[in-house]
Amino acid sequence: MSKAVMISIQPRWCELIARGAKTLEVRKNKPKLETPFKCYIYCTDNKGVHDLLEIHGEDGKIRRANENVIGEFVCDRISPIAMTADGLVDVVDLKTSCLSVQELLLYSAGKLPLYGWHISDLLLYDKPKPLSEFQSYNCGVVWKDGYPIPTHEIKRPPQSWCYVREGGTDEDS
Repeated sequence: MSKAVMISIQPRWCELIARGAKTLEVRKNKPKLETPFKCYIYCTDNKGVHDLLEIHGEDGKIRRANENVIGEFVCDRISPIAMTADGLVDVVDLKTSCLSVQELLLYSAGKLPLYGWHISDLLLYDKPKPLSEFQSYNCGVVWKDGYPIPTHEIKRPPQSWCYVREGGTDEDS
């Protein structure tokens, strides 16, 4: 797993992922990476909605998780989610996404397929990490050996997801 992705997820979904109830994250697109790859979970602020996610650390302290990277998982496969007029083709994946058919149809806005990113090897951080610890890739502009080159520290979270490298390390070079 040489490259990684940072994915923005709302607090209510982060909580379900943390509890192990949500093992499929649904997105409108997918990265140009071979699976498996690492995904860093950025817990959004939810803009005025008071969904506050807290992490209880091993030291007994409670930390606010919103607007931080709360953990990581391995996306071991991505499955296209095709829908019919009667609902979904793969009902098992729908259950693991914690979404209803109506929520999925609303999210898709008629654009298919959607993609189910399978969550495995979940690791929640004892202390959430700030965005400043990660570098983003300016995809499509600067490439080396088939991969985008890190171009700058992340100052804003991704709208959906972006390619990243954890700042200060050379593991993804």
